[in-house]
Amino acid sequence: MSVRPLTTLTYALLGLIQQAPLSGYALMKTFQTTPMRQYSGSPGAVYPALRKLERGGLIRGAVERQGSLRPRRVYHLTSRGREALRRWLSPPVTVEDAALRERELMLRFALMDSLLPPAQVDRFLKTMAASIDDYVESIAPFMDAAGMTSHATLALESGLEGLRGRAAWARRARRRLGNRRRGRKAR
Repeated sequence: MSVRPLTTLTYALLGLIQQAPLSGYALMKTFQTTPMRQYSGSPGAVYPALRKLERGGLIRGAVERQGSLRPRRVYHLTSRGREALRRWLSPPVTVEDAALRERELMLRFALMDSLLPPAQVDRFLKTMAASIDDYVESIAPFMDAAGMTSHATLALESGLEGLRGRAAWARRARRRLGNRRRGRKAR
């Protein structure tokens, strides 16, 4: 039997469970009530994904009873799940990532806080900025392409500005995190 690769939703679930053990209901509420709503808060997506993760040994569910509330199944990350999450978080950013996976990159960054060493986080941000710069360089010449309508030119301009802003953010984030680490060492 072949194992299907994990989806961004399943990695989001692993990351949330890594931060704190949660029930399926609490995970759905997180997706429904936070900026993570781009991932499905639907029971038809969350519960099958949790079952897949549990069957794969990446999470472990345990029924908990709290006072008079009905029992709920709370999920905990296993060491295998933590390792799978680390492997997903660790790779440097590629130009293809910069072009096609902006939301996934930001999710990876948000979840790596307590899982990756500072040097890997720094490498992620450094390669993110460089990959975005390379992508911008590859598409910027289209601004002067013959036959571009004014609307198409403005749309491309908007995209380029957004990309440049994301690269600038990655550089600022690197500096802020580096300054924070240096401040801790000085104490």
